[in-house]
Amino acid sequence: LFSNRSLPSATYNHATRIRVTESETDKLIADVVRYYQSMRLKPCFMVYPTTRPTTFDDSLLKADFDLIDEEDAMIFKGKIENVKLNSEVEVTAIDGRLIGIWTEVLMKGYGVPELFRGALLDMFTKVSHDDSSRAYLGYFQSKPAGNCLFCSFNDVGTIYTVATAPEYRKKGVATALVNRAIAD
Repeated sequence: LFSNRSLPSATYNHATRIRVTESETDKLIADVVRYYQSMRLKPCFMVYPTTRPTTFDDSLLKADFDLIDEEDAMIFKGKIENVKLNSEVEVTAIDGRLIGIWTEVLMKGYGVPELFRGALLDMFTKVSHDDSSRAYLGYFQSKPAGNCLFCSFNDVGTIYTVATAPEYRKKGVATALVNRAIAD
């Protein structure tokens, strides 16, 4: 469960990585509804190709959920081609000690107001301690310029929050970040 009362949006408050048996579905839905309602948030589930059972979305519709947004997921099965990367861009996988800089770059890249810094920092600090996640920081000429987050679950990797600070756009920072996350 992702939950952050300071950011009342489904993006930051939802149940994900659902893998239950058919017989556990109704109980899970009821538990998640109670959890989010206790925080005065609307319950939300993110359903992906890895969600189990495969009929989970039908169970949500029966439980009075509406489909509000469709996120397409694509699984890359091709060959990674050599992309010419900018030699002035360096990408490193970071640990929790640099999550403040990572969050600052994210905020600049997405134009997030300062008001949300604490909530984002708290959320991404927690994510950075999850073994299935890896945060990357891209540097242009040794200055923090971009970031992305990679999460893996059931042999499916997902790249989130690719952001480049406005002053470093069109320099290959995002390309280098995504290529590094795919390569790792």
